[in-house]
Amino acid sequence: ESKKRKRQQKNAEARIAELVSMGFERSRVIEAVNSYGTRTEALNALLAQQGQGASATAAASGTVPPPVSVPYSDPAGESGDAETESPSSSHEAEERDVEMEGELTEELGRGDAFSDYDIDVTKEGEALSEYLALLDSALDGGKPTTSQ
Repeated sequence: ESKKRKRQQKNAEARIAELVSMGFERSRVIEAVNSYGTRTEALNALLAQQGQGASATAAASGTVPPPVSVPYSDPAGESGDAETESPSSSHEAEERDVEMEGELTEELGRGDAFSDYDIDVTKEGEALSEYLALLDSALDGGKPTTSQ
């Protein structure tokens, strides 16, 4: 029972965060999510509220823009249950991410920022010389060139 409640609360918080990130006021988002439940219905209600607020402002200034309808499809489905992993495997992945982040930060801190771009020019030069020698021998009919 409490796991189900926690999962529902987590899903509601995710919907709230998503809608707030779209630019809606947090208090209105919380009210809409609690009233309507699904992201789609909450988003439609928020858009309707926003449209009414814009219409009232425009009416006060004397111009009324045409209403805008924006369809929204919920990529996770209407159930709102986007989690496919068990809570324990999700927690393990989060721990690994923190561990990897620590390793990467440590590696960046002790190394030179440009060390990955350094190349050994002598090896490159030897490889180019060998390639050019092969090209010369191919152009001379396969006979090795003699330098005199």
